[in-house]
Amino acid sequence: MVVAISALFLLAFVLLNVPSVQDRISCYVSRELSERLQARISVERVKVGLWNRLIADGLQLYDQNDTLMLQVSRVAAKLELIPLLEHKIHINNAQLFGAKAVIYQPEENAPYNFQFVIDALSSKDNKDKHPIDLQVGSLLVRRCDIKYDCVQQKRVTGKIDFNHLAFTNINATAQLRKLTPDSINVKIKRFDFQEKSGLKLNRLSMDLKAGNSSFDLSNFLLVLPHSEIDIPDLEATYAGLPEKEHWKEWIKDVKHNGLARVKFTPSDIGSCLPDLKNFNDSIRLYTEWKGSLGNIDIKKFMLNLLSHLDMIQETHSSWKLVKY
Repeated sequence: MVVAISALFLLAFVLLNVPSVQDRISCYVSRELSERLQARISVERVKVGLWNRLIADGLQLYDQNDTLMLQVSRVAAKLELIPLLEHKIHINNAQLFGAKAVIYQPEENAPYNFQFVIDALSSKDNKDKHPIDLQVGSLLVRRCDIKYDCVQQKRVTGKIDFNHLAFTNINATAQLRKLTPDSINVKIKRFDFQEKSGLKLNRLSMDLKAGNSSFDLSNFLLVLPHSEIDIPDLEATYAGLPEKEHWKEWIKDVKHNGLARVKFTPSDIGSCLPDLKNFNDSIRLYTEWKGSLGNIDIKKFMLNLLSHLDMIQETHSSWKLVKY
């Protein structure tokens, strides 16, 4: 019996990797997705690998104005089937290579051009909705570009234009250990990009756990060409999450503690603030603290503004800010 099942599985795997069969599958997938999204979509080839691995090459998606919105050289995922029965999405690994996305708004506050995709994939019946439960064991993103335009807004030169952004060479390596409506557990091993204005993120990495009552950020590292922010540990506790209109009062009572090491060179953000482009001297900061927004106990503080001059030496005394 086991031999027969194994033979059938092997036969199905071989058939699914025959080019003519893959072409038929690609045509079927393209047609079904086009009907579901009510938009033009094409997939060059769909491959089925061992152990529930799916690979799609040459994907192109057009928006409802028939403008190319997304093209992907390759997207691949290995999906666990049993959690799907419990309305959970568990992906062992996912890969996205050579994606180019074009996002735009016809005018300010108008829906984005991808809104139709969200609408098409959203459940129309509240009874069919289930809380999101998503896990991605390994996410690999390489050589991706994202362009954003608010069409009605004038273009700005000489600095970053938040109405017309163009991110290139986006790379990421991450693990999404858990994502539910009230919690997140994610590890970002690598994230970097460039923006057309000259802004460059060399590296972002961190471990983040957050829920209804606590927030834990560790191993946070942000690296720009000549700057670095290192936060080994930052913890916060709070009594539940606030309603949108009460967040200002809520944040004053959040208890937090941590330490940070910062080396900041103002010219690194010259694309955002052009007046800083020629400020190449680094500012160094080290601090440890605990407390809340209105009552902070600063255990250690050291600030270095010039290469050989400590403007404020390290202190072991506590500083209290007046609570308001």
